[in-house]
Amino acid sequence: MCRFISFFHRPVLGYKDEIEIAVFNLSNHLQTQAKLRLDLTWHEGHYTPQGKLELRFPPDKDKPEFYDANFKFKYPDFWSFLRWCLTCDIAGDINLSRCKIPAGLKFPESVSGWLDLGGCKIPPGLKLPESVGGSLYLSGCTLPAGLKFPESVGGLDLGGCKIPPGLKLPESVGGSLYLSGCTLPAGLKLPAEITGDLNLSGCTIPAGFVLPAHVGGKIYR
Repeated sequence: MCRFISFFHRPVLGYKDEIEIAVFNLSNHLQTQAKLRLDLTWHEGHYTPQGKLELRFPPDKDKPEFYDANFKFKYPDFWSFLRWCLTCDIAGDINLSRCKIPAGLKFPESVSGWLDLGGCKIPPGLKLPESVGGSLYLSGCTLPAGLKFPESVGGLDLGGCKIPPGLKLPESVGGSLYLSGCTLPAGLKLPAEITGDLNLSGCTIPAGFVLPAHVGGKIYR
């Protein structure tokens, strides 16, 4: 797996300081290269949440003088570049663990891989994707009131979260549901169906708590 965000770039033909960018799987260069059928004129790049930009060039080729500066002019920070990437036709995982998510960040309607927001500061009003094919990681987060979960998730990790009263969980979870170490608010309704395990270890469980009708794996308490 490559560092997030992974992408390809190359100078625009005839405009050596202008940059063309290609994205597909933001965590995997090989999948992007195969999907988009990129030739050897394309070079690997990374833009990390810590703000580090890396625009690789082959050792036998000189990078144009203002190449990095022009990229930074268009995308001055990681979040501006991510916002653009999320408007493209992308697939795979999105890893934003331990980041401070900016208000107004807009995810695509569907994420085919996992979405990792573990340890993040979740801003009020953040809209999550409508579906997440892999697991949705929110462990260690303070969840804002009114947060709307995807209609379908491959798995859901809320371990150690501060769960506000009235939070509505998804109707079903395709993998496991982790609520370990949480204080569960009164009236919390678990998904009706959990295909994998249900982890309630270390939880403070309120009176009247009802287990799901179907748990395909084990229940840990």
